[in-house]
Amino acid sequence: MSKNLLDEMQEQRLLKIEHNGVWFCFWALLVAIIVQELLGVPFVQFAGEMIIFMILAVYLLVSCLKAGIWDRHLRPTLKTNLIISTISAIVFSLPVTVIKYFRYEACRENLFLTLGIFVIMSVQLFILCFIALWLTNLIYKKRKNRLEDDCENDEPKDA
Repeated sequence: MSKNLLDEMQEQRLLKIEHNGVWFCFWALLVAIIVQELLGVPFVQFAGEMIIFMILAVYLLVSCLKAGIWDRHLRPTLKTNLIISTISAIVFSLPVTVIKYFRYEACRENLFLTLGIFVIMSVQLFILCFIALWLTNLIYKKRKNRLEDDCENDEPKDA
């Protein structure tokens, strides 16, 4: 590996640029996937974006958990899990319900069927998201405690 030619300020700026670039790509890929789904594009045509998005999501999750990092702004609490699960369920159920409404005549003829699809899908997504967040919280807390214990054990003892 070659010598780093950046000073500390340049290194911090580069890390910020890379940070913004990764998160821009993450959210842009998600929007592209949702838009293509809304437009009725066959999955085969956006499978590549989906694969890249999932690889990036798993990488970010595993890397943060391994480092004992949860989030800059949110705490891993039951309340946070409930809020994020609710928002996720609604945000991701709504486009699917709209797609079903416009693609299938049965949904256009029966508004209760469309609302039922929305409610059932929202509940399912809420449960899945909540379980995923709860399990991730457990892993995070266990890893954070382990890192803190390792750090305390590495400190020199005062005589």
